[in-house]
Amino acid sequence: MSLRSALSDRRRRRRLLPLLSALCAAQFLSSACVSVLAPFFPAEAASRGATAAETGAVFASFELVAMLASPAAGAAIGTVVSARLASQTRVPNQPFGVAKSSTTPI
Repeated sequence: MSLRSALSDRRRRRRLLPLLSALCAAQFLSSACVSVLAPFFPAEAASRGATAAETGAVFASFELVAMLASPAAGAAIGTVVSARLASQTRVPNQPFGVAKSSTTPI
């Protein structure tokens, strides 16, 4: 491995680290929203006359929506992500498995 390619790998890692950090933070906050509701919602729903099945349906709806939205989000990634990141393909021995593709980035 040449010095130039090693420096390029470090730069690529530094450039992708904020993206990875943002994805981790988004996942954490998404999970926190559901977790904050769990201790309080069942008691409040029961005090208003909701059954255990109705309370379970509320929590199941979160996961159902996530499951149904995942394919759409995956299909939209190619159009939402910047052209430079979208034009990179997976290659072994590269940081995060990305390297330049044959398409020209903007």
